[in-house]
Amino acid sequence: MENETIYFSQVQISLIFDKSISTINEHVKAIELSKPNSIKIFKVAQLEGRRTIRRDKLHYDLDFVYCLGIKAREYEVLTALLDKCKAIGIDINEVRVLPVKEREFFKLVKESLDGICNFEEQYRVGEYLVDLYCSELTLAVEYDEKHHKKHHNLSLDLKREQVVNDSIKNITFIRVAEGDEHQGLNRIIKFIFSAQ
Repeated sequence: MENETIYFSQVQISLIFDKSISTINEHVKAIELSKPNSIKIFKVAQLEGRRTIRRDKLHYDLDFVYCLGIKAREYEVLTALLDKCKAIGIDINEVRVLPVKEREFFKLVKESLDGICNFEEQYRVGEYLVDLYCSELTLAVEYDEKHHKKHHNLSLDLKREQVVNDSIKNITFIRVAEGDEHQGLNRIIKFIFSAQ
């Protein structure tokens, strides 16, 4: 643990996701260039013959591992990992890696509504983050990837929505499902015009 995050070796990551190290290595290579600040080198002692040798080994922070899990669609494993990290005192609210489709949707909304209204990404309300929030309209937009349809995730979404409703009076929620991005944008635009 360092700087309020936790680092994992490729061996540890392979155990977390129950995949071979070579499989993990392939995914790591695809992400490394986009997240160079998430990688650190630590000296690790290992037994070679009768001697203990210290070698430099790459380790990856929680953001990186989260991104890897999203890419591999290992949502249940990620939930368990984040729960364990939270239990040992890691602030999982700082994990800000967003799935590619979610980032693309945020970009679509912001570019389409530029100059009309401002949306803040990952707006904090208590212990929760709202995907997109427009304070001038008291509008929350939640982007739901396909895994949100599972019962456990759906109940967490509804709990989060209730907490946000209790914290921000007269808030309106618009939920946009993965695959329905343009229809979701259309609903946001209709809401904006009806609010004016």
